[in-house]
Amino acid sequence: ECMEKALAIREHEVKPKNELDIATCVGNISNILHDQGDIERSLSYAIRTADLLSKCGKDDTRFAAALNNLGAIYRTKGDF
Repeated sequence: ECMEKALAIREHEVKPKNELDIATCVGNISNILHDQGDIERSLSYAIRTADLLSKCGKDDTRFAAALNNLGAIYRTKGDF
């Protein structure tokens, strides 16, 4: 719940928006949801994280980490 509040603040109240901070927050929520076993919601957040970080460049290590996390979720689902 705290992470989702932090995300809302970053998205709606912090000016100017920092896409990297938002992506970090979204990724953290995805990881927490994955650890809690809420795989579908985790997947949704992980996809959003990868989309946000792809704007940093496809060769950015943060984007690679987001893809790795996304792959871990698909592996958990047995969808690979």
